[in-house]
Amino acid sequence: MPGGWPHRPLHRVTPDPRAESRLTRTTPPKELQVDLSKVDLFTADGLRVLLALRDAAKLRHVPVVLLGPSPAVNRLLQANGTHERFTTRTATTVSTAVDPALNHLRHRTKTGQWTPTGRDRAALTALLPRLEWADPAHLPRSAPTAERATRMQAAAAALATAALATRGELAELLAQYATALAHIENDPAQPSVTTPAVLNDAGDALRRLIAFLEVAAHP
Repeated sequence: MPGGWPHRPLHRVTPDPRAESRLTRTTPPKELQVDLSKVDLFTADGLRVLLALRDAAKLRHVPVVLLGPSPAVNRLLQANGTHERFTTRTATTVSTAVDPALNHLRHRTKTGQWTPTGRDRAALTALLPRLEWADPAHLPRSAPTAERATRMQAAAAALATAALATRGELAELLAQYATALAHIENDPAQPSVTTPAVLNDAGDALRRLIAFLEVAAHP
């Protein structure tokens, strides 16, 4: 078995029953997303898993989308011609969506170009407890993924309300966070959207925002 390749053709691999059972719901997901943006080592075993997942999803007419395949993934997909079997899409996380705006306003704050108004501080004082509650770090590690996602949805709603109560750059920042977090699904029929990696990234982004807002609310 030179190079670690399997004896049998890849397209004949039997789909994983666990992956197939996930797709036997009454209402299947619109698509299955597989984030491969941080994969450093990708071998034939990983490729077989992807192809098995694709075969199981195809039975339910659910497309499999590869999010931001890393160079290691792309090399193997291209080498075997299997890249044509998948749809690929650039991976966009909550962090990549909001960090530029947060860093910009943080810089303007440090250089004295932006200071919160009394109205801003009042809105942030009301907002912060709701964001603290939504932070998934305060949940036990055994908490279901759906519960973590529900808290992100609650944070999005709180941020949207606060954006309406503030003005200018702060309102824009809060609105961007609200939009990014609102895309996190708490529907069990969308398991690809509520992966631990997605929620961990969202939690990290939320905590960075909380740290900044605590300073802004109590200068």
